Amino acid sequence: MALQQIMIKEVDDFCGRKLLIKKLEAYSGLASLEQEKIQFNILIVYFDALYETKMDVESVVIKYRENSYVLIDILSKYIEIYQCETLKFIRKMIRRNLEYTEKLRRLG
Repeated sequence: MALQQIMIKEVDDFCGRKLLIKKLEAYSGLASLEQEKIQFNILIVYFDALYETKMDVESVVIKYRENSYVLIDILSKYIEIYQCETLKFIRKMIRRNLEYTEKLRRLG
């Protein structure tokens, strides 16, 4: 199963696309820094595109690896403040994707 299908199944099992995006929109509105707002908006577009288009998620994760670490830091900050399970879920997914693509890179 490709990473895109795995992620869609996980989102569906957790809360579904609409609720996930709605929560991300709420945190984008709470963002105190413009960079944080941009990162939340990137996540909104990313998760929406995950459902709307065929994506090579593995290549996206590899290409935007450094930004993934920025996202993890921002999510961690908001998790510390709000203890949000949705943000914990997204952070866990990003970390897993980084580990998964790192293994692929080593094999390739």
